[in-house]
Amino acid sequence: MIPAVDRREESEAMNPTHILLTTLLLTPQLLLRAAEPPKFEARDLVIVESGKPMCGIFIEPAAPKSVHLAAQELQRVIRLATGASPPLTHEPKPPMICLGDCAAARMAGVTADAMADESFQILTQGHSVFIVGKDTADGRTTQRGGLSRGTLFGTYAFLERVVGVRWILPGELGEIIPHHDRLTVPSMNTAEAPSFASRQLELSDPPMVRQWALRNRVGTQPGDAGTLWVDSSHSWNELMPQTIRDSHPDWAAVSLYPEKPNYKFCTRNSDAVAAFTKTLNQKFDGNQSPFMISASPSDGQSFCHCDRCKVHITLNSHGKESTTRNLLDFYNEVARTIAQSHSDRMIGALVYGANEYPPAEMPELDKHLFIEWAPLDIYGLGLYKKGYRDEFDHLAQSWHRIAPNLGYSNYLHWHRSRGCAPLAPAPELMKLEFATLKRHGIQSVREAVDPNWAYAGPNNWLLARLMWKADADVAALYREWLGLAFGEGAEPMGRIYALIDEAFRKFKQQDEPLHYSAGQYDIDRAKIIKIYLPLLPRMHTLCQEALAKADDERARQRINLFVDNMKFFHRELRRARYVSADEDLGFALSDEAFERFAASPEAPGSPPARYFMPRAEPLPPFE
Repeated sequence: MIPAVDRREESEAMNPTHILLTTLLLTPQLLLRAAEPPKFEARDLVIVESGKPMCGIFIEPAAPKSVHLAAQELQRVIRLATGASPPLTHEPKPPMICLGDCAAARMAGVTADAMADESFQILTQGHSVFIVGKDTADGRTTQRGGLSRGTLFGTYAFLERVVGVRWILPGELGEIIPHHDRLTVPSMNTAEAPSFASRQLELSDPPMVRQWALRNRVGTQPGDAGTLWVDSSHSWNELMPQTIRDSHPDWAAVSLYPEKPNYKFCTRNSDAVAAFTKTLNQKFDGNQSPFMISASPSDGQSFCHCDRCKVHITLNSHGKESTTRNLLDFYNEVARTIAQSHSDRMIGALVYGANEYPPAEMPELDKHLFIEWAPLDIYGLGLYKKGYRDEFDHLAQSWHRIAPNLGYSNYLHWHRSRGCAPLAPAPELMKLEFATLKRHGIQSVREAVDPNWAYAGPNNWLLARLMWKADADVAALYREWLGLAFGEGAEPMGRIYALIDEAFRKFKQQDEPLHYSAGQYDIDRAKIIKIYLPLLPRMHTLCQEALAKADDERARQRINLFVDNMKFFHRELRRARYVSADEDLGFALSDEAFERFAASPEAPGSPPARYFMPRAEPLPPFE
């Protein structure tokens, strides 16, 4: 068994500066509360007064479906906030909230003609509010294969600013709508556009999650994440299937690991490249082909080491092999060939693993290439390691210099969460990451996140908000989420997340090797012993403190969701023999009690959390 850890040692091991900062961030007086609606002066436009609607919601009948959805969401939230439902109307008659690019809005001087995709403007004029955005017509896409829903996003922004609504988790339990006896709108003239053209959270996405993502102005699928369709997925197995490779053994990559299966071909073999490009071209010839198709290699790093390829293999800044130049030359050749027949399409081109570092000799990249930079070395909170942190800005800048079209994909904030081991947001890394991406012209962001909403709410929400506004105040957003989610229990729950975050930081900096290994984003034996076991008793105490302080039932439900997950985690620790059958680190249940608990129904309106708990991958065994 693992020896007990003295809490004094645990406290002394923590970074005092980080803990002080965390304490300041989570001070109850600083936490934002959802119960206080905005205060406006008497001259403000009145939407609802004493339970009666004082204006209507105008949309043109022919407006896109996204604008009709905006009207439905606006009416629904106002009804829940005030008890009154402004009527939907097709007649532009003040006082009104006017939605979409229409004649009434143009008469007020608001038009979407010159707006960028997904942008919007909110304007009060006279006795009306105009919310106008760039909207894609039904059945159409933007020029780059995505969707623009500016009016809908403007409506969500309006509801956040005027009503005070927030969507912090999927489902009813995550919808925060303050009550208003009187709902008014101050003088407004604001315009907004997203920081990135594509914003995708990669996670399991049942309808409840897709709805949450949309309300936070991000997506969960390539065609639903913004105005740009991005696809740089591993595609060689599809476009160069095994049957073709077997019939041309001379095309195979010369691998340094002949004992392992190899799904790659030599990218300097002209016949292999021609066959690959022919298949890709046929896909673009299809009637329903997307704006972008990936030409990215199959997963793994077994790239060709034949005499032609070896000439261009170099070492990166950490002394590891870099095959980037070979891959970029291949991408260029494919893109130039495809452009001859499909000049309006793009090729998705992943630079990842052995190809994530730009080459010393920079090639000029074809304008039909969309480079998606996926720095594998920092997966699993790797930016806590100084060597990678120090070079992150330089690498982003270097890729920006050579890539006319540049995206970013990462598993930085993700671990393969075995056994329901809870993860915490790393706001310090988010601040560094998104400031860098915005500074260097990144067009798309794709982040893998955890689908277990019992603990992953703050991480997923922060990433969604930063995808829309990359320079937002991360610390303020984090305080806001904790206060909204846990009420008076926010301070102890925030300390739980801070303990986990600090333990991961220490592990990454002091225990884990600098260079990439597959285990760096796994909840493995070392992390369980070094991170979780010492923290569990303290986490249990803080959960009890949070429940005692929580001032409303919904806050207690969210805290109990976290506690429920910890019961599953403790059970998995027993199964894997990290704790004995009679050992209780704070969340233990007897076998009978656990079976009753596991079979109990989840609270109505809860986010998808209990679904993932019994299905979590088992923990690696202690012995």
